[in-house]
Amino acid sequence: MYTVAQEQRALASLMLFEHALLEEERDLRASLGLGGNDIAVLRLVTDAEAEGHLLTPSDIARTLGTSSAATTAIVDRLASAGHLTRSPNPNDRRSVVLTPTMSADSPARAALDGSRRRRETMVETLSPAEREALAAALTQLAATLTAGQRRDVTS
Repeated sequence: MYTVAQEQRALASLMLFEHALLEEERDLRASLGLGGNDIAVLRLVTDAEAEGHLLTPSDIARTLGTSSAATTAIVDRLASAGHLTRSPNPNDRRSVVLTPTMSADSPARAALDGSRRRRETMVETLSPAEREALAAALTQLAATLTAGQRRDVTS
């Protein structure tokens, strides 16, 4: 049976989660001296590497909703700082793929890997049913927030 207390607890938990994400992002920006989009790109690049996927600047632009020019500026900045490199795309010679070049002991790699490990560790503690429920709830939340933001902007 649904109760108001359950709704309040769920909303409070969402706010707590959002606050933790913002705090982690703020700490990463401060400790690494990078902007929010720079960190988002490094996350995408390191996640793609960990999952064995190729990532192009077009993928980043699509994911972040940034223009091609803005994405190029971010990638240029991160490449100049030694955080990533461009290589020819083996599947499409017209494009490049991005790979992280941070050493294993670099502060950026340690921070990003630590963040990923904490998430993985938390998910590993869940039962298969809880993992499915979490995935479904977060997917629905993301879709709801994205649709709501688009509607608010165009209103």
